[in-house]
Amino acid sequence: MSELKVYVCNKNKWWVVLLEGILMILFGLIVLIWPVMTALVFVQIAGIFILISSIVNLFHLNDMQKLGAPAFVGGMNLVNSIIGILLGILVIWQPFQALELFFIIIGIWMLMAGIMSVYNISQRNKMMKGKKASASYGWMMIILGILFVLFPWINLVAATIIIGVVSMFIGFYIMIASFHIRKGKSITL
Repeated sequence: MSELKVYVCNKNKWWVVLLEGILMILFGLIVLIWPVMTALVFVQIAGIFILISSIVNLFHLNDMQKLGAPAFVGGMNLVNSIIGILLGILVIWQPFQALELFFIIIGIWMLMAGIMSVYNISQRNKMMKGKKASASYGWMMIILGILFVLFPWINLVAATIIIGVVSMFIGFYIMIASFHIRKGKSITL
């Protein structure tokens, strides 16, 4: 089995990698201490991005027309920009409702995907003789979808906690890597 050796940076700059690991751990701690507030900040940043992106998109309408784009394309771009501006304002103004709606939409999608999966497996099993396929994936999607729709805030907190824990593990790994770099060793992934 071959190993991939990665030299992240110069041996003398090991402290930069260490700092990155420390910052990643601090980020993970912040997410774990304030999961809902962290999610709200992320949503508001996303809302700001959507708003700015949609406003910038409006400026391209004239360019598209000059370049000979069909009126339909320009019209769709205009509609997309207006929806984006309204969505951006809504997300910035009402981040709690935006988060709740986000998880409800994911739940509805999971519910629909689960129902389709169970249906498709049942149809396949009717046509096949002998070995039957399991619909457990579909049923799990249905259950998760129902949970996401009924309890969106629990899922939000769970998702942010997972992000916090994973960020801390990554931070610890980066810190360990920095000490390997300090010793002039390569990092084996």
